[in-house]
Amino acid sequence: MTESGKIGLYTIIGAIGGLAAFALVGLVTYLKAGFGSYLVFNIVMGASFGLAIGAVLGSVEGIVHGNRNKIMTGLLYGALTGIAGGIVGVFLGQSLLLRFARNLGEVPMVVSALIHALCWMIMGMFLSLGEGIRSRSGYKLAYGILGGLTGGLLGGFLLEILTSRLAGLIILGCAITFFYALMEKNFSRGVLRVLNGTMKGRKLALNQRKLTLGCGIGNDLALIGYDGVQEKCHAVITVKSEGVTIEPFSHRYKVFVNDEKIQKAKLKYEDVIRIGEARFLYEVK
Repeated sequence: MTESGKIGLYTIIGAIGGLAAFALVGLVTYLKAGFGSYLVFNIVMGASFGLAIGAVLGSVEGIVHGNRNKIMTGLLYGALTGIAGGIVGVFLGQSLLLRFARNLGEVPMVVSALIHALCWMIMGMFLSLGEGIRSRSGYKLAYGILGGLTGGLLGGFLLEILTSRLAGLIILGCAITFFYALMEKNFSRGVLRVLNGTMKGRKLALNQRKLTLGCGIGNDLALIGYDGVQEKCHAVITVKSEGVTIEPFSHRYKVFVNDEKIQKAKLKYEDVIRIGEARFLYEVK
């Protein structure tokens, strides 16, 4: 999958998240009479939106790499950070609106839209943290924050000025995932493209400090279906400002770069890496 194709896939999944949020928010609205206060209703609304978008966004990494373990853990982390973001966004929005109402009386529509957009921005940041927390990656946390803030602000403002809530939520979901994917591309130090076997053509973005390669589903790149690859971790790729290196997880495991067995090697673009039967090409982002 090309980088533009990956961004497109993220955006489509964001639209699905927007649809899920619309359905969930619609259910909460239908049950509005059962809530004790307007504040509780708003909190549940925010949490419901965050749950829907966050869970979908959290699953994207696993979907892209066809890794069920990543999908399920991503759903969980994404849902939890999404709920937290939804609640924080509601409290922030209510506080800002009340403060402006005290000072200005009636809050102009544009000002109200901007205030709500700021709240969506904070919520978008939380929604984009799930994968970074799941993978314990500072890189992913950094571009998740930037992508979530940007997408949340732009998408949130459009949501507030559109008359269609469905269209607004879809646009918001698309904006958050689009900018998340765009930031991921910009933060990446390159990609590994699989050259052979069942995963031929699949790419792994080098977007966190350490990545593991092995045939088990717990690895960042799970090489399922390749002989000669260790299950838990066969090789480790380290990404630093001075370059990208690869080394076997154990001295007993074999890793080859350009058909030469290595203990540790700094990668150059277009190097060919071989782990068991799996072969990769190190490419520019």
